[in-house]
Amino acid sequence: MAKLHTGNKENLDLEPSGNKVLLDSISDSALKCERVRALDFKRKLHNECRKWVRAEHSKAEFRAQAADALNTLAKTRDDLARNSAQIETLKREKHTLFMRDYRALEKKQRAVEKSQTVQLKEKGIIAEASREMVRNLTSHCNVPVARINSVIQTVSQGLGIAVTDSIDKHSVSRITLEGQVASEIQLVSEIHEAGSKTSYLCIISHFIIRNTDLTISGDGTTDKHLNYESKHGMILTPTYSSNPNAPAMNTMPCQRFFGINAAIDHKSETQLQGWKDLIERMYKVYDERPLGQRKPLNSLEFPRFVTGMNTDHAEDQKKLVRLFKTWKAACECEMRGEEALLSASLAELIPLLVEETEQNITDAGGHAAWEALPPDERERREVATYHRLCMRVGEDKLDTMTPEERRHVALFIWGGCCMHKEMNSVKGGNTRMMAFWAQNGLVAPMKLYNRDNSAAASLGGSEARTRAAEVSQAGGVKLTSLAGAVFAHKDKKKGQQDSLQVYLQSVVGYMVCFPGTSSTRYGSTCEAAAELLV
Repeated sequence: MAKLHTGNKENLDLEPSGNKVLLDSISDSALKCERVRALDFKRKLHNECRKWVRAEHSKAEFRAQAADALNTLAKTRDDLARNSAQIETLKREKHTLFMRDYRALEKKQRAVEKSQTVQLKEKGIIAEASREMVRNLTSHCNVPVARINSVIQTVSQGLGIAVTDSIDKHSVSRITLEGQVASEIQLVSEIHEAGSKTSYLCIISHFIIRNTDLTISGDGTTDKHLNYESKHGMILTPTYSSNPNAPAMNTMPCQRFFGINAAIDHKSETQLQGWKDLIERMYKVYDERPLGQRKPLNSLEFPRFVTGMNTDHAEDQKKLVRLFKTWKAACECEMRGEEALLSASLAELIPLLVEETEQNITDAGGHAAWEALPPDERERREVATYHRLCMRVGEDKLDTMTPEERRHVALFIWGGCCMHKEMNSVKGGNTRMMAFWAQNGLVAPMKLYNRDNSAAASLGGSEARTRAAEVSQAGGVKLTSLAGAVFAHKDKKKGQQDSLQVYLQSVVGYMVCFPGTSSTRYGSTCEAAAELLV
C-alpha cells in the first residue's frame, strides 16, 4: 500500500487529475477487498472462537466421562475380583462335593464294617458296657465264669457281628467282684436313705410300723458238711426310673440280697456274728469310696434301722432273734450316747472323761502300770472306755424318753416261717390217723419192717420186737416213702426213675418227676400222695 501510495504520489505529481481518479478507484476496490478479507478473518476468528469454546466444553465432558470411566473401571475390577473369589470358592466347594461323593461309597462301606464290629475294650481297658454285659450274663443268665467269652463270641457270630477282642475268666471274676462291691455300696446308701426319711404308717397292737425301715431274713444249709448262711432284706427303694433331681423320687418295696457266707457251725451266736461281719465289711467298703470319705457312716446304725426279722420256728432261730434284738438295743444305746457326747459342751464332757480315765488307770494297776502298757493295749483300753462312756450316756438319754418313744426305738417284730408248721401239721395228721384204727377197733395197716427191724422182730427178745414195731412205719407215709425210694431215689444210680419216665412218655405222652421223698424236703409226702392218687 505504501508503495502504491508512493507510486500514486509520483503519478499524481506527474498526472494529477487522471491519476487521482484512477487511484481513488483502486483504493476503493482495495479497501473493499480488505474489508471483505477483514470480515472473512473476523468470521473465521469468530468460528475459531466458537470452535475453541466447543472444544473446551468437549474437553470438560471428556474429562468427566474419563473420571466416570475410571470409577466404573475400578468398580468393575472390584466386581471382577469378588466374582473371581466366588468362582474359586464355588470351584473348591464343587471339588469338595465331588470328593465327598467320590468317597461316600467307601465311607458307607467302612461304616457298615464298623457297625458289624464290636470292641469289648477301649485302649486296652474293658468298657463299662462290656462289664455290665458280663455281670448280666453271670447273674441273670447263670453263665459260668469260664464260658463268658465263649457265649459272647457265639452270640455275636449268630447276629453277624465280629468281636475283635476277648475277655478271660480272670477278668470276668474281677468284674463280678466289682458288681458285688457296687451292690454293697448301693445297699448301704439305700438303707440310710430310707432311714433318713422314716415316716410312720400304721399301728399294729401298740407298735407303730414305719414304712421305710428294714426287715431282714436268713436261713442256712449244708453242702458237703460245710455250713452256708444266706441273708436277705426288704426295704423301700427308689424306682431309679423317675427323675433323680426331683425332690422326692418314687419308691417301691424291694427285696435285697445281702449275700451268702460260710459258717463254722449253725449256732445262733455264729449266725449273729455272721451278720455283724457282713455289715462291718459293707460299711467299710462304703466308707472307702469318695462319698463315704466325705461323710462316713457308722455300722452301728444298721441294727437301729432293722425293725423286723423273719426266720423259721427252729430254736436256734428263735435264739438268734433274741440275740439280734439285744444287739439292736445295745447299738441304739451306744449311738445315742455318742450323739449326746458330740453335741455336749466341754463343761459336761470333762468330768465324765476324767472319771473314765481314772477308772482306766485304776483297772490297769496304777499310773506306773498304765505307762508300762504297750501302745496298742492302751489304745484298745481307751477305745473300750469310749464305748463304755457312750453306753453310759446313752442309757441316761433313753431313761429320759417317754414309754411311747422307747417302744418306737425298740420296735422289733419277729415273723416265723409257715413251712415248718405245714410239716408239723402233716406229722400230726399222720399220728392221729394211725391212732384212729386202734381207737375204733379196726385193723390197722400192716407195718412194713426193713431188713434190720425184720431180723430184730423175728430173732430178738420182747424189747427188741417192741422197739422194731415202734420205729417201723405203716400206712400212707410208708407207702409214699417207698414209692419215692423206687421212683425218685436220691442216688441217681439206684431206683427206677428213668424207667418211670420212659413208661409215662409211652403211655400218657409226657414225663412226670416223682417227688423226692427219699430226701428231706417240705411237702414231698403230700405231693407223692397226690401223684399216687392221680
